[in-house]
Order: sequence, then C-alpha cells, then structure tokens
Amino acid sequence: MIFIEGGAKGEIDEVISFIENPDLEGLMVFDKRIHLHMGDDSSDKAIPVCITLQIDKRNEKLAKDLVRYNETGCIYLLSLLGSKPENI
Repeated sequence: MIFIEGGAKGEIDEVISFIENPDLEGLMVFDKRIHLHMGDDSSDKAIPVCITLQIDKRNEKLAKDLVRYNETGCIYLLSLLGSKPENI
C-alpha cells in the first residue's frame, strides 16, 4: 500500500494499492535491515526499515513507480487476506 499525503492546496490524501497499480501485487521482500537510530525527535514512533524488494528486471515501470512512491509518500508492506504471507 502506498500513502501520498495531499498537498497544502487542499489536495486530498491518496492511497494506492494493487487495485490501482496491479504491478504492486506479489512484491517479494528480498532483505530487511532495521535502523535503530531514531533521530533527535523522540516523539517519532516509526522505526526506519530499509527493505530490498525483488522485482522482475523487465518491469521497469514498477521500479520507477516504487522510486516515485518512496520520494513522494510512504510505502507500507502488508500481507493482505488471500495473499501469501511474507517472511519480513
């Protein structure tokens, strides 16, 4: 799932799933590294994690989409009902 916060000009937030972008379905987590340094803001509850995804090298559109999503929003890796559980 991708979350992109709406802009300051009254734009609405956007949530993108595999329904809106079918290429997101079936992403495979290849590696995960947790960054324990939380920064200076102790109120931040998120734990930064660096995830390496395995995608088909012929799917350049998905690679570009993931970079754009990462730069403009937040990527949430979820195992939805009916999908295979991932070991992350």
